[in-house]
Amino acid sequence: MSYRTISFCLLLAVFSCDYIDDPIQASIGPVDPCELPKMQFKGDSTFRKVLIEDFTGHRCNNCPKASDAIKAIEQNQAGAIVAVAMHAGPANFIDPDPPTYPTDFRTPEGDDLEEYFKVTFLPAGMVSRTDFNAQASHLKIFTGWASEVATLAAEAAPCSIDLELAYDGQSRQMCGQARTRFFSDQSDPLNISLWLTESTIIAPQKMPDNSANPSYEHNHVFRTALNSAFGQSLQTGNTLAGDVYTTDFSMTLDTSYVRANCHLVAFVTNTATEEVLQVTEVDLSAL
Repeated sequence: MSYRTISFCLLLAVFSCDYIDDPIQASIGPVDPCELPKMQFKGDSTFRKVLIEDFTGHRCNNCPKASDAIKAIEQNQAGAIVAVAMHAGPANFIDPDPPTYPTDFRTPEGDDLEEYFKVTFLPAGMVSRTDFNAQASHLKIFTGWASEVATLAAEAAPCSIDLELAYDGQSRQMCGQARTRFFSDQSDPLNISLWLTESTIIAPQKMPDNSANPSYEHNHVFRTALNSAFGQSLQTGNTLAGDVYTTDFSMTLDTSYVRANCHLVAFVTNTATEEVLQVTEVDLSAL
């Protein structure tokens, strides 16, 4: 078994993320969250979870139908998916248009993914990025997502992703470690991505009848990537069953994000095919 470590930090100050057996229980001012005991979150290892990337827009009248399709999958295939709503695509669907659609959900990472995956229509989606072809359309219509999820979720998990997190409420700093354990050999290079999403955001949305719903609830909204739109290298050579890789991370939650509504999403990608091998998420309200 091999054991390798990759580290990165997105804070101005670099954290060591060492575990402290007897942490300071009280202090004046913010504390380094990496000096606090970390909460452990075990990812699913018995089955393959599926990442749905829903390219959407608040001025896209059919996009609520895709959101409804995700809700149906969450209800009918409980625990099978992690969803991310990426507001990226044609400008007439995603750009703010005040006063009716004033919210700006756009992100630099969304722009990068839109360009790379050639998102030219909305709603569109990827189901663990299967069938990727850089020369042709591989985006999937929401009416087919449920069957794609059922097929992938029935497969044995290539790996599991466990997370450990610590958080300081005063500084809004979070740090932790992702631990990826492989159950099967892999010959292609692998990346790991860490994203932040937020749900229960109330903002206007164009509806299927072309009306504007000012009280629409936007869920799984992509907010930022902790390690770029495409993640970072996990392994460039052969990976053997039993290999474990650790990835250290830290970030400061933007004050505009409601932590109790946020999730940390972690997923591993085969960079030769772009397929997502495994994904997990942690509800940050648990911190």
